[in-house]
Amino acid sequence: MRENKSVHYDLDPEVHTNHCFFIDIGFDYRLQGKYDLAIKFFQKAIAIDPENVSAYNGLGDTYFNQGKYDLVIESYQKAIAIDPNDSGAYYGLGSVYSIQDKKALCAEYIRKAVSLDLAADNIELELEGGVIITG
Repeated sequence: MRENKSVHYDLDPEVHTNHCFFIDIGFDYRLQGKYDLAIKFFQKAIAIDPENVSAYNGLGDTYFNQGKYDLVIESYQKAIAIDPNDSGAYYGLGSVYSIQDKKALCAEYIRKAVSLDLAADNIELELEGGVIITG
């Protein structure tokens, strides 16, 4: 049986100037549940490339895991400002608005995500007991 070990990165940000490097580490830490470290690395990626949608989405996903919904919204909105066709950010906004019980906003953003070719087969959202979108 394979043992699940945490990965720790010892790195010098002066040496690593590729934003993808920091995004990958951010996702690794997020998957390990080390959200504060994930945030740190997504922010480093953004400092290198402030127009990187993946870094903002990773940041939004991580804040979502922490329940910091105002920061989730801010991160996804920045991603959309950079790339208005980023369906993942719209889906993320729809998800947070669903948790906040903001049904109209939830439906608006989920519909936008689907219209941008998000894999509709994976979406099923229930509002007031009725499915509004299903794939």
